[in-house]
Amino acid sequence: MNSTVDVILVNRCNQNDEFRTVLSAKMCVRVLLILMLAAAAVLVVGAGVGAAATWYVDDDGGAEIDYMKIQDAVNAAEDGDTIYVYAGIYNECLIVCKSLILQGENREATIVDANGGNKGIEITANDCAISGFTIRNCLDTGIDISSSSNSNTITDNIIHSVTGGSNCDWDGIEVTISSYNVISNNKIFDCDDEGIELDGSSYNIVINNTIYSNTEVGIDVRGSLHNYIANNTIYSNGEPGISLGRSWSTEPVVWGSSHNTITFNVIYSNGDDGIGLKNSSNNNITNNNISNNQCGGIHLRNSSNNNITKNNISLNNDTGIDIAGSSSHNFITNNNVFDNYDEGVELELDGSHSYNYVTGNNIFNNSDDGIDLGAYSSYNFITDNNIFDNHDDGVDLDAYCSHNSITDNNIFDNHNDGVDITSSSNNALVGNTVSSNGDNGIQIKLSNNNRIYHNNFLNNADQADDNGNNFWDNGYPSGGNYWSDHTCTDNPSDGSQPYTIDGGAGAVDHYPFESMNGWLTTPQKGDLDDDGILTPADAAIALAIAASGAQNPAADVSGDGSVTSLDALMILQAAENTHASGTEIAYGDGSAEGGWSMGHGDGTCSDDGGNWGYAIRMTTPDSEPFTITAIKLFSRRYGEDCNTRFEIWGQDRNTLYSDIVSHSEYSAAVDSFDSVTWGYKEVPDVVVSGDFYIAMYTDSSDPSDEIYPDTGVYVGYDTSFSSDRSYTTQGKTLTWDLSTPQETTNWMIRAVGMK
Repeated sequence: MNSTVDVILVNRCNQNDEFRTVLSAKMCVRVLLILMLAAAAVLVVGAGVGAAATWYVDDDGGAEIDYMKIQDAVNAAEDGDTIYVYAGIYNECLIVCKSLILQGENREATIVDANGGNKGIEITANDCAISGFTIRNCLDTGIDISSSSNSNTITDNIIHSVTGGSNCDWDGIEVTISSYNVISNNKIFDCDDEGIELDGSSYNIVINNTIYSNTEVGIDVRGSLHNYIANNTIYSNGEPGISLGRSWSTEPVVWGSSHNTITFNVIYSNGDDGIGLKNSSNNNITNNNISNNQCGGIHLRNSSNNNITKNNISLNNDTGIDIAGSSSHNFITNNNVFDNYDEGVELELDGSHSYNYVTGNNIFNNSDDGIDLGAYSSYNFITDNNIFDNHDDGVDLDAYCSHNSITDNNIFDNHNDGVDITSSSNNALVGNTVSSNGDNGIQIKLSNNNRIYHNNFLNNADQADDNGNNFWDNGYPSGGNYWSDHTCTDNPSDGSQPYTIDGGAGAVDHYPFESMNGWLTTPQKGDLDDDGILTPADAAIALAIAASGAQNPAADVSGDGSVTSLDALMILQAAENTHASGTEIAYGDGSAEGGWSMGHGDGTCSDDGGNWGYAIRMTTPDSEPFTITAIKLFSRRYGEDCNTRFEIWGQDRNTLYSDIVSHSEYSAAVDSFDSVTWGYKEVPDVVVSGDFYIAMYTDSSDPSDEIYPDTGVYVGYDTSFSSDRSYTTQGKTLTWDLSTPQETTNWMIRAVGMK
């Protein structure tokens, strides 16, 4: 016999009056639980209802125990009561038809053994909480939340061995037409069907569960909306880890699921896809780790408007992300898709896919293509991806793909072609860098009317091959592509130095570029002195060209194939009418007002970095309103690529516009005086009138030296450069010092727009 201690209790469980009893020390823990559980019970009691009772269940019985069976306590309890169940094996199936808290002492040792009964715990009331149990040996369902029940909490339970029944569900937890439930921190395994099934149920939260070794799906969501599924570990299930929208073989209808969020789950080694969607739309699938599944990582069929972003998808036995059937308007963005045993991203051959966006992904080392657009895929956007080291093509367009846009991708080191287009027409490939691929940079077979321009083709085994009728440039002055194995002059060249495409079809890039990304600084037609605007000086140059009989496509503004006095006249008229309504005009040559404060002793920055910038004052004629659409500047970079902050100020130096972009985004000029050129930074329409300012500075990567920082930008004035006019900063707070305006300095910065 253990030592004893006197404790006075109020026992509401047996409905008797107050009594005094003596408890063994072994039971002191139970006394403490009274206070904690009574406080918890209050949370489920509505206003105006009497104090909740706590009932105690122990299969071994005892003086202070109310019941030896859990169901007996449930039957006796009222809404809001708590039933505390001590460790033991309870051979029963429970029906909870009241708003109760069922709390097990220890989920490893407090066991509800259905012993071959159908359901371990069936909940038919609202606002129930089930926690701290093992539920096992059920023929149908471990915990069943029925259609008459909402707002329940199922947490910290172990559910396993749901098996053997005929025409049963065999789910660990099944939620049917029920909402606002929380299912968390449960361990669910060895069920003959799903680990968790949400059927026609919405606004549920399923978090922090471990779900494994179930015969079918880890979490199955059918006909359900607005559920939040997060931070679960789901592995070694026989079918998909998570499925949205699924039909049974006996059901002709697919119950799609929409507006669900699936995030931060770890899903691996399942017998089908990691995540599968069927007839499901407007779901967010983000930040999941999906690996080593027997089929694909994420599979969509007949599903649209889904957002799949920031997932890590690797080592799956099929495609990383597979879009099948008729699926459209899906956004596949910022994922890492690598080491999968088929394609990285695939739009399958069995449907019509349109308006899908594959953007900003890293897709590498997959066993087949990086991105594969299957037959009849159209109007899709493949942009800003890094696609490399895939074992077949970087991007592959199969038969009858049309009107797809493949832009601004970095496609390199793929084992076969960088881009392969077969029997597909009217696609656009623009702004890509295609380099060091094992076969062709781009191969086009049996395809017509594709447009390929403003791409960099670098050091591919064969740069390009085309046996169809396609366009390899965008005319002059827009130009064609840059080819690392071709020498030409100017950006673009003038048509006298074309690049011939292999393949026997006579394909030609008529206007290749001298420099990589040379199209970023393409001059305005007729701007013959390269100052960014049309002036009478340009007309004079055109007239001289006409008199000499020379050819210059930039001077041929009439487009008749030759330079004549008509072209000079057209340039002169354009220069005189720059202020006409609807005509693009450029303001510039404004005086510079001072520079950035250096920050010594004024608290604006430390002494370990120099801060220089420009505030250029400009004035619109007669103070008329002017809409700025771009900023042009004559500049070059020194050191590594760095960010530039552009600002537009009003008359009172109030900020009207502010943005940060890298120098390489608005200029191709690198660390050489010879490469200085005009850059072009688009801005959303900014309306100014009278005096206004363009302000700018750089964000240096490591400006450790105040006088000679590691990186920055030179801006031209009077067509020259000087190191004391460079500027850089470490992104610290800066202040303007406008006390010494440089009124006579002609800075080569322009505000371009429409009057």
